[in-house]
Amino acid sequence: MERPTGVTVIAILQFIAAGFLVLGGLGLLLMGAGGAAMMKGGSGGGAFLAGLGIFGAIALFIFAAIYLALGIGMWNLKNWARIICLFLLGLGLLAAVPSALGAILHFNIIALFLLVLRFGIGIVVFWYLLQPEVKKAFGAQGF
Repeated sequence: MERPTGVTVIAILQFIAAGFLVLGGLGLLLMGAGGAAMMKGGSGGGAFLAGLGIFGAIALFIFAAIYLALGIGMWNLKNWARIICLFLLGLGLLAAVPSALGAILHFNIIALFLLVLRFGIGIVVFWYLLQPEVKKAFGAQGF
């Protein structure tokens, strides 16, 4: 079966996200090394900054690998990728609720607008991945 256009867009966006995560990880490595080099003396602050940069970079590289795997799975119409995307979208939507409450409490209009936009896009993608023709393209039988 031919890949739906929306699935192609989702896969490409996941590839782009993986690329940005790799760039962010490389930036953290460089900032950690640069911060360590700028710290003079044996205070241990330089080692802390370098370790923090390495830890953050490893976390971003892991997320980049997840996004890359999901992008490949979506591109190849693997149902496991669709299910994991639905699960991660659900987690992201749940995680947006406390942020939205904080934006409302602090009356931060820009943050609230961005959260509503994020929430809306997440709901549309979630709904799209549950459509019968999309599920059929993935060969899904149930959920």
